[in-house]
Amino acid sequence: MEKESGQIRRKALGRGGELGTLYDARTDKLLLGNIFNSKLPEDALCEIDCHKSDFKYDESNSWSTTLEKLNIEAELKLNILSGQVDIEGNGKYLKTVNKSARVDRVTLSCMYQTTRQSVRIGFKGASECICSIAFEDTQATHVITDILWGANVFATFDLQKTTNSTQADVSGKLKASITKCAALLKAEGGVEAGFQDHEDFEKNQLSIHFSGDIEMDKIPITFHDAVAMIPEIPNKYKKLNQGRGVQIEYTFSPIEEVARYVRDKLPSRLESTIIMKSSDALVKRIEYTFDELLQESREIYSWIETFNSFRDHLPRKDMSNVTLAKVDMDSAMANFRQQLREYLVMLRTNAEEAKRTEQLIYKLLKEQLEGANKTTRAFVDTYRVLKNKCEVVHRFLELNIECSLLSTTLRESELQNQDVHVLRTSTYLQQVKPDEFDEQCEHLIVLRKDKKNNNARFILLDYDGNKSGLTTTFIQHYQKQASEYRANIDVLQHA
Repeated sequence: MEKESGQIRRKALGRGGELGTLYDARTDKLLLGNIFNSKLPEDALCEIDCHKSDFKYDESNSWSTTLEKLNIEAELKLNILSGQVDIEGNGKYLKTVNKSARVDRVTLSCMYQTTRQSVRIGFKGASECICSIAFEDTQATHVITDILWGANVFATFDLQKTTNSTQADVSGKLKASITKCAALLKAEGGVEAGFQDHEDFEKNQLSIHFSGDIEMDKIPITFHDAVAMIPEIPNKYKKLNQGRGVQIEYTFSPIEEVARYVRDKLPSRLESTIIMKSSDALVKRIEYTFDELLQESREIYSWIETFNSFRDHLPRKDMSNVTLAKVDMDSAMANFRQQLREYLVMLRTNAEEAKRTEQLIYKLLKEQLEGANKTTRAFVDTYRVLKNKCEVVHRFLELNIECSLLSTTLRESELQNQDVHVLRTSTYLQQVKPDEFDEQCEHLIVLRKDKKNNNARFILLDYDGNKSGLTTTFIQHYQKQASEYRANIDVLQHA
């Protein structure tokens, strides 16, 4: 463990601050007070032009890589992960780290710097503007003395995963196109010209949205739309704060250093506040834990997304239980983050207990990861049959097999004068006799693919629970023969 000494830098992430704003490094919060009670004279301010732009893309979508791409400082990383920092502006992008296993996500980060503005605290004009009352705030550990201006904007491209054999090719094209786009933007070349021969991605596969410090006035529909909007970003941030853009990074000076210039105005000596830094090993361990937790949640959220897509074909009781399971998991994650926040504040403020607090954090991380893994396995085991049902319905619909909503009744009069194959089953039978259900499903698919059945109807008739009284899953074949209408049960043919 090391002490946090001297100036510290933190990304703004949409948090509005001014020169002189008070800051608490223990909780990473900007406070309401300001050490200046009047406008600073021009000779106390320094503004340097530092125009710069950078473009990066991220396809891994883990917490660690996302934070690294944004050059987030170690302590701020921990505050973001634990929920200590309420992030806005470009920080909202961090709230949308890809939690879905059904989406390939690539994010293009467009980062612009314009000017660096700082205050010369030692200048007489600045010290005369300092208000001694501001130093009475016991929460304050630092003061903003430098602001980097600019804007950060993120273009996020989500490609829906499908079972189509061309999926990998489309995904690869998207990543290659964004890589090319980033290179062209860095070279300040003709971005649109570089994509003149590029095919648009299918609109139903690709969704695009912008987030960050600048609000875009259009919603991109195609890849070309998004690419054409990026060069417009500088024109938008130049309209803000006299062309500076927005605050993207702060430099904080220890409050006791600032107090030196107004010591004669203070009623007593300002005590130095000791702030402890987290070790590199602890930072990496916390990042690793959140990456693993993200993977666990992706698996569960993927299943839940599937269940919601086919909810009309699933038992209400099961869907209710799935919803409650998600509520419990979200609650457990919120409690974990709350506990981690409390430990991090303890770690930074109590040097004598730092080692013990660090051990408590390691223990908390281990227990949370083990618990999440256990929860995921239990969820998968509990709802495996439900997942299988969704996959069956999906396959049937692709083959134009009608899938009735759960507990739909089918009158035999509706089947007259038709050639119809009806698979009769229930959610109860799918649970107690899953092999039989799978076997009959495969048989129905074989019948559907048989060319002699091109004009026949195929229906999945599913009953909730065991109310139907069915004791077995079977296929019933309705057919018209001469003037007589009759129903037969198809016999499964085994090779």
